[in-house]
Amino acid sequence: CLARNSPRDIDDRQGLLQQMEGALQKRIVLIGGTPEDVPDHHICMYLTPLGEKRVAVADPWLGLELYRRNPAGDAVDVEMDTTKYEPFGNVLRCLERNGFQVVRVPFLLTRTPRVYVSYNNVMLERRRGEKLIYMPVYGIPALDQAAGAVFEKQGWRVTPVRVAKLYRHTGSLRCQVGIIKRR
Repeated sequence: CLARNSPRDIDDRQGLLQQMEGALQKRIVLIGGTPEDVPDHHICMYLTPLGEKRVAVADPWLGLELYRRNPAGDAVDVEMDTTKYEPFGNVLRCLERNGFQVVRVPFLLTRTPRVYVSYNNVMLERRRGEKLIYMPVYGIPALDQAAGAVFEKQGWRVTPVRVAKLYRHTGSLRCQVGIIKRR
């Protein structure tokens, strides 16, 4: 959301977008007009670019459906008020309107702010033509398996990484390895 992330010295929204498009030589797609229009967390917690105008997007309705059918042994404080899922719906609809192929990934919104059961916080790698994805898993078999199947169907070889003790601290896999520096 531009409202949450715009530099303080630029008041001209359209001018900023043009400046960004010029620098990146890419069309910029804004998701939401206000901070409330989008989920309150880093974009990598609910959106994963897969290439070729395909994006994996967190779907809390799908996650809730799977969770209700097969609740986890380790209790997750799932947000049951589906009106709070609307920012995720905004993301899904915006990307579809802008011509992206949206691949829905199960996701659980919890009652704790910024604590997500997110399969989008991944590490992607291409090695010798093979597409590899290191995907967080939470010990919630129905969701872990469904998320893995989504990425496999998109041509990715999935390596699960357990994050059940980690995610409650407002992050997941990519959050933990994002600080590693290559030499």
